[in-house]
Amino acid sequence: MTIKELKNYIDKAYEVGPEYDVEFWIKLDDGMEILADIDSIGQFSVIPDMTLSVKPKNSDLKIYTTKITDAEQFNYRKKYMQLKEQIQNLYNVLD
Repeated sequence: MTIKELKNYIDKAYEVGPEYDVEFWIKLDDGMEILADIDSIGQFSVIPDMTLSVKPKNSDLKIYTTKITDAEQFNYRKKYMQLKEQIQNLYNVLD
């Protein structure tokens, strides 16, 4: 899904009325769906890509995925998490 497509869904929800929300669901391979909250929204690079992190609404649920086996994916994820941590540390200093 592109950012524009996501924005169109959100715009449609607000057109109907303020009492409507856009829900996020995590769909697992076994067909189970879990209602999720947005954990963070960010941008990894200077290119116009957006990252959207979600977490299960029910904190008792645990989600497991398969291991990342591709070295490039692993390095990308590792650098992203380091950058996210650095930004959070800056926010903490500025508060």
